[in-house]
Amino acid sequence: MYFVCANAYKIFRGFVHLSVMEGIDSQKIIQQFGRNLEKIRKEKGLTLRELAHIADIDHSSIHRIESGVANPMLTMIITLAKALEVDPAELLAPFKANK
Repeated sequence: MYFVCANAYKIFRGFVHLSVMEGIDSQKIIQQFGRNLEKIRKEKGLTLRELAHIADIDHSSIHRIESGVANPMLTMIITLAKALEVDPAELLAPFKANK
């Protein structure tokens, strides 16, 4: 559990660094996260409702995240990554390389 929390904290710090220090629009980060979430979900062969069931998150919340409308909390990012069996960093892939 410590590794997951430490990794999530590192990702969160990366978000702050990218959005504040490098002037990246936070809305673009939210939209890219949603696209990544949808892409990985579909690669895993899951419907939105199936992911919602596995992650124990309302399907409408996941839909809003995938649409780039909702900004997921750090704990939700970790929950979704666990449900998809991926590292949370994979959900943030385009921004990871730019640190």
